[in-house]
Amino acid sequence: MFTYEVVEGTSIEITDYPEKATGDVVIPADIEGLPVTGIGRRAFYSCTSLTSVSIPNSVISIGLHAFNSCTSLTSVTIPTSVTSIGNSAFGSCTGLTSISIPSSVTSIGSLAFQNCTSLTSIMVEQGNVAYASLDGVLFSIDRTEIIQYPTGKVGAYTIPNGVTSIGYGAFALSPNLTQITIPNGVISIGTAAFYSCTSLTSVTIPNGVTSIGNSAFYGCTNLASTYFLGNAPVIGSSVFSQANENHIFYYLDTSTGFTSPTWEGYPTQMINTATYPAAAWLLSSNHSYDTNLVQDINGDGVSLLMAYALKLNPNERLGNRLPKVVFDDANTLSMKY
Repeated sequence: MFTYEVVEGTSIEITDYPEKATGDVVIPADIEGLPVTGIGRRAFYSCTSLTSVSIPNSVISIGLHAFNSCTSLTSVTIPTSVTSIGNSAFGSCTGLTSISIPSSVTSIGSLAFQNCTSLTSIMVEQGNVAYASLDGVLFSIDRTEIIQYPTGKVGAYTIPNGVTSIGYGAFALSPNLTQITIPNGVISIGTAAFYSCTSLTSVTIPNGVTSIGNSAFYGCTNLASTYFLGNAPVIGSSVFSQANENHIFYYLDTSTGFTSPTWEGYPTQMINTATYPAAAWLLSSNHSYDTNLVQDINGDGVSLLMAYALKLNPNERLGNRLPKVVFDDANTLSMKY
């Protein structure tokens, strides 16, 4: 049934399943009296009829592309013996809806769950010393790097404050990601970070970003506008290749490093901050830089102008957060939030 190798005479690594696994497959805990400790590179690659797999507690490592393109795989339990998951190990497993990372895992390769189009949740068990999860998204343990956004999630996503880097392919091939909010603390956007996110129409790059990796926004075919709130970052190759044919780069007149009439192969337009002093604030809140500040966009009784003056998030309900006039015991006037 399984093809395997004996490793240093002490353990077994599954290397192939020649009959092409179908239905439910149980990997044995031992073969020839030796423990099965590894699932090797491409061992179950493209077993398109595999629906579930039982991995024994003896397994320590899941190799590169081990279950890649197992499109019918809907259920997999990673045991607490596993310490490493290889690059693209579960990539293109389009039937997976959730995955749980046990506390034992200390190494997850790049794109391990890339292009899992039904995946909406990656959870990390408590006690893991290398990784964490928040709202089903995979982060480094200190939550400074976003590692994998489940590609089955739908709608807008706001990267939480504290994140400083967007990892390799973190959002790649997320066809239903419609809007992304990147916080000011982000410094680097990794290679292929938003590769082929075809529903993105606009993105704002905060002023802290100093580098954008190769192909970061490659194939974002509906991306029509990119706004930069700081100086031009160091930029890799093909970063915006195959964006919308009408794509425009916007940058503030206080920024440096951009060129006109084109930059990186697309037209540019400079935003005059004297004419639009709230431009950066509006853009960081995912609004057009020339939005009329008199508007009350969410009907909470607070105009954009008031929110701007108080440096509040205009996308939140602000009616109960406005400052109130109060007097302290010494009859001193102050404002209380």
